[in-house]
Amino acid sequence: IDTAQVSGPGRQLAAAARALAGRGVEVRVFLLQREGAARPPYADYLAAEGVAHEVLAERGALDAGVVGRLRAALAAWRPDVVQT
Repeated sequence: IDTAQVSGPGRQLAAAARALAGRGVEVRVFLLQREGAARPPYADYLAAEGVAHEVLAERGALDAGVVGRLRAALAAWRPDVVQT
């Protein structure tokens, strides 16, 4: 969710993550951040809402390396379900 203003979809994802966490489900939201860009406002929103998240670097729209970085992050975390 790449926006300066956190709106409906972002708020719904955070609410769902909090609700699931309240029922014992470990949830983590992964965000992309363009190298050299400011921290995504949504990352700050998630932090304020207490939602676990991880920001992954990306070098541009065609950065194929981001797939490997996401794969490594998922392998380290080992989730049962991935929702995209």
